[in-house]
Amino acid sequence: MAISQVTFDTIMQVATLGGVVFAVYKSIRNPQIKGEKIDAVMQKSCELKHQFIDEKMKTMSEDLHDIRINHLDHIEKIYLPNIDKDLTKIYQILEDRLPNKK
Repeated sequence: MAISQVTFDTIMQVATLGGVVFAVYKSIRNPQIKGEKIDAVMQKSCELKHQFIDEKMKTMSEDLHDIRINHLDHIEKIYLPNIDKDLTKIYQILEDRLPNKK
């Protein structure tokens, strides 16, 4: 049984058409798969960045709270007793310099 030229040409045309369809499908599908992978990587990257930023913000907030408490303690321990002494000195100076109204 011999294959005629027409049958052979028909088989080659169908095979070529199938190859073209497969090439078009592959050229459409591969960028979509690549894009989905890139999207997944970017989403994971964003999640990690947000997690990192949240941790740093929490640490900074705790540090600021500690600084505020330490600063207030410092003011209460150092400046307030000195302010009281200074006010007493100013009051005595004013009493000495201003005439008494009797």
